[in-house]
Order: sequence, then C-alpha cells, then structure tokens
Amino acid sequence: MGCKACVAACKQANNNRRNSPRRTASGHSADTSGYTYNIIKVYRNGTMEKKDAEVNGYAFMKISCLHCADPSCVSACPVSA
Repeated sequence: MGCKACVAACKQANNNRRNSPRRTASGHSADTSGYTYNIIKVYRNGTMEKKDAEVNGYAFMKISCLHCADPSCVSACPVSA
C-alpha cells in the first residue's frame, strides 16, 4: 500500500531523527542506514496504470533491518503486511 506508517513507527520507537543523509529524488530515504532502519521503495514503469505489472505498472517493496524482537513497524501496518 506504501503508506510508510511502518517507517514512521520505527523511527519513533528507535528515537531516530527524521531525515536521512542519503535521499532519493522524491525526498525519501535511499536505503537502510544508521538513521533509517526501515524503508518502502517504489518501483515505477511507464504510465503506472496497474499495480504489480511489469509494463506500465508500479510496486512497493519494504526493506527492514530485522533487528527488533518486537518490531514497531509490524504493529503500525494498517494492512498487516
């Protein structure tokens, strides 16, 4: 869904600052780091008409550090991803 609630919950739980030094053109964190343990990457192609389509589609990919025993990102997800 790409709402990034998990990213915000992780930052809050781990007391990390909001901004990461490495950012993408859209202003989001480029990769996990010491400032950002959890990110959502968006892959886009063409017109982005259909989710999960290779041509003219888009998809979200969650990348996590996997170091928490009871991760805040899991409980923050509105769709139980």
